[in-house]
This record gives sequence, C-alpha cells and structure tokens, in this order.
Amino acid sequence: MQLRRAAKWWRTNRRSVPEAVAEDFEHAVKLLAFEPGIGTPTESERYPDLRRFQIDRVRHHVFYRVSKGKLVVLAFWGSEREFGPTL
Repeated sequence: MQLRRAAKWWRTNRRSVPEAVAEDFEHAVKLLAFEPGIGTPTESERYPDLRRFQIDRVRHHVFYRVSKGKLVVLAFWGSEREFGPTL
C-alpha cells in the first residue's frame, strides 16, 4: 500500500523520472537480499533484528528483516515523516 501510493504520487508529480520509486525500490530489494547487513539497525520490540535502508532519490526508507534466510520487507516509509511506521 505505502509503495503503491508513493509510486502513484511520484508518477503524477515527478514526470521527468516517473518510475523512480519502482526502479529504486527494486534495486534496493536486490541489494538488500544480497547484502542484508548494510541497513541500519532500528529499535523494535517486536522485531529485534529490524533494519532500515535509505533510498535517497525518492526519500523513503525500506524497513526490513531477514527471516529464515529470506528478506522480508515490512514497510516502505517516507524518510521525512516525524515517526517511523508502527510495526
């Protein structure tokens, strides 16, 4: 939901690079699957292994963890928001 909303907004308001959100998210997920430790550890009572990865161009974070050897994306969140997602 968060990803679709951001991608739609970007296509409407950033016409010079309308697919930036989709492209950057896809690149980030591939990178994180290959090297999951590059994200910043983030405090979470529910997920002690939660990490955050900044996607600079579109100013969003990917909140994720690794479970049973697989990357699990929990949220795609605007980095300019005052608070992170409730996970």
